Amino acid sequence: MLEQSPELKALATWLDQQGPPDAWLAAGCVVQTVWNRLTGRPLNYGILDYDIVYFDSDLSPEAEIRWRKRLEHDFPGLNLDVKNQARVHQWYPKKFGIEIPPFVSVKAAMQTWPTTATATAARRHQGQWEILTPFGRRDLLGLIVRPNRTLASKTIYVSKTSRWADLWPELVILPWEHGIGPFEINGPVDLDPVQA
Repeated sequence: MLEQSPELKALATWLDQQGPPDAWLAAGCVVQTVWNRLTGRPLNYGILDYDIVYFDSDLSPEAEIRWRKRLEHDFPGLNLDVKNQARVHQWYPKKFGIEIPPFVSVKAAMQTWPTTATATAARRHQGQWEILTPFGRRDLLGLIVRPNRTLASKTIYVSKTSRWADLWPELVILPWEHGIGPFEINGPVDLDPVQA
């Protein structure tokens, strides 16, 4: 499915050849491409931005900005959101009012994302796609949106899913109370919860 998207293929190839460490296309751009393919819509339908996550020991905001500018230069027509998952703990409290410990990997960060389906990332390596789905692929391929209450609030979940319900009415959006988590976060985040 991802191979059929010119945008995802071009971005993934760029990231493989010249991108930051441990870089992945993630969340909405990957998930919504799959939803579009499964529901017969144009592959870029409903995609607001292209999320790129990576994991680098350089925690400076300037390094993250440099990667974003390089990508924006080479992909001027795309709205890109570039985030180093190793530095999320630096800005998360100011944005969301919650202190969190550092993540230890992209996978660990993904395990705190608002839904099991959108905790999905993809990259190309040596011409082949690699897919990272900490909660498995069942919800993604089944068009099920299940809340992950580890960090996200009910308000964030409802806001996201309201938009998605309008764009993809085929989705089965589970209520907040029927989600997974929250998982205990005490130290550096290296969760590995049970498959959803």
